[in-house]
Amino acid sequence: MARRIRLAKPGAEIPFTGERATPFVTEPLLAEHLHRYFTALDLCAGRKVLDIACGEGYGAALMALNGAAAVTGIDIDAATIERARRVYSLPRLRFETGDAQQPLALATGSVDLVTCFETIEHVVAQEALLAELARILAPDGVLLISTPDRERAGAETSPNPFHERELSLAEFRALLAPHFPHLTLRHQRQLTGSVLSDPEAGFTAEQVFWEREGFLEFSAAARPSAPRFFLIAASRVAPVALPTGLLHDGRILASLRKALRAARG
Repeated sequence: MARRIRLAKPGAEIPFTGERATPFVTEPLLAEHLHRYFTALDLCAGRKVLDIACGEGYGAALMALNGAAAVTGIDIDAATIERARRVYSLPRLRFETGDAQQPLALATGSVDLVTCFETIEHVVAQEALLAELARILAPDGVLLISTPDRERAGAETSPNPFHERELSLAEFRALLAPHFPHLTLRHQRQLTGSVLSDPEAGFTAEQVFWEREGFLEFSAAARPSAPRFFLIAASRVAPVALPTGLLHDGRILASLRKALRAARG
């Protein structure tokens, strides 16, 4: 299917600390963040959306520009929210200051879709957060939530100082299950390299993923290995269909190659 979307113009650049993504980031992690929001677009059409811990606001603006009936972005940082109001002044979009670890100023059952990306690992009272998100969701509402895999490669040697509690897949499911009986899981990780596809059918059942394991060593598998993140669509009424696929950002790869050439002198 052919589809084209656009991001809202973000205005002035803000510094990247390594944690709060912005459209100005020229690192591969932006592709991870964008891919989650692109996945939310099919779910937000005609719906009232809450983007909890919305950060700089580009994701909430993206949904407001691409079909959502109304979008509220909530973040704990007042200065960030004030900037979001200024640079993303759009119909059907508002930003409010709020703490994801406190009760939200939203009526019970008033939201159709909650996007909660890379947030729960920052929260101590994770059970309380999920109970609050379940409260504000309509009975047929959907929670689209992501978190890093606690067992991902390198997590044990390079812990993220901003994270209170990371989760394994079993722990993540166990937190969601009391509120949402239907969980649709997708694995997410960065990929850099090449794609072979059938021009008539896209990807095929015979797909092979090659993974570099060293300077001269590669291994092959039927699916990508070692997920870095889990993305789950959680609901109470019925399972939610989530796509699989790729996000290719050649501009970021070009910027990385330019940086590498500069580092080599």
